[in-house]
Amino acid sequence: MKKILVICGPTATGKTGLGIYLAKKFNGEIISADSRQVYCGMDIGTGKFSKDDKVEKFGRKLRINDVFVNLVNVCDPKDQFSVSDFVRLAGKEISKLWQEAKLPIVIGGTGFYINSLIYGADTLDIPADPKLREKLEGEYEKFGVESLYQKLLALDFKKAVSLNESDRQNPRRLIRAIEIVLTKKPGANKTKFYGKADILEVGLILQKDRLYKLIDERVDKRLEQGMIEEVKYLIKKGVSFSRLDQFGLEYRWIGKFLEGKISKKEMVEGLKRDSHDFARRQIVWFKRDQKIRWFDPKTPNFLKEVENLVGKWLNMAK
Repeated sequence: MKKILVICGPTATGKTGLGIYLAKKFNGEIISADSRQVYCGMDIGTGKFSKDDKVEKFGRKLRINDVFVNLVNVCDPKDQFSVSDFVRLAGKEISKLWQEAKLPIVIGGTGFYINSLIYGADTLDIPADPKLREKLEGEYEKFGVESLYQKLLALDFKKAVSLNESDRQNPRRLIRAIEIVLTKKPGANKTKFYGKADILEVGLILQKDRLYKLIDERVDKRLEQGMIEEVKYLIKKGVSFSRLDQFGLEYRWIGKFLEGKISKKEMVEGLKRDSHDFARRQIVWFKRDQKIRWFDPKTPNFLKEVENLVGKWLNMAK
């Protein structure tokens, strides 16, 4: 049976490092399931690689410490990239890796991407509506994010009230939700893309205090590495402040700072606080999946335990 290894969990838990280790052990390649790593020029803020990594660029993929990482640098930050784009491109990469007798290792913290890839979603076949998006983006620019939420509330009350606070403040997600409500046909079926594959899901998680400390340290480190300069470069290339706000976290807060709306201290404090909230939401999302095997990367013999689990899974009768 064809196999897919998934490594998931909240930010700052070392998912990519584990993936590189396992890819070398089991002849695999990584497929990034990160909704921001797909964008060119967003390297430091999205953590595509660290300063100490050996990195080579090959179009839509990187080779990090001699392991290929696919689905990074896929599109321009001024363009939109949807979950359906991710599922389509990830599916192609997975099929290619199977043909090459390699193990696809899907890694990321974007739970909706991973869930849609593995279990399917009933919105993937709903295409983007450029005219509608342009109209809704204009409303957002003029009246703010609350106007989009009120529109969704009027169109689909149940969907609107089910959104968490982050989604309610995310114009990109609200626009897509409105688009789906206006386009979706009644009785649409959910497509399950890899229902016949053997999928092992490994999750990484830390105690919250330790996780928050790692997040804060990472924010400081990325600022030292030039994260503000990275955002300045994006702005120079034509990425608007409203677009930076849509990306959230690092790009939202640095954008506010560069726009002169907040001080550097407020930027750092806001970014760390939002990153903590983001990690909590990731944990809540992934904890819904009872099939995930959880590991604490700070425990002794962590790598060996995961390696043994993956080795046994790969050697099971096909």
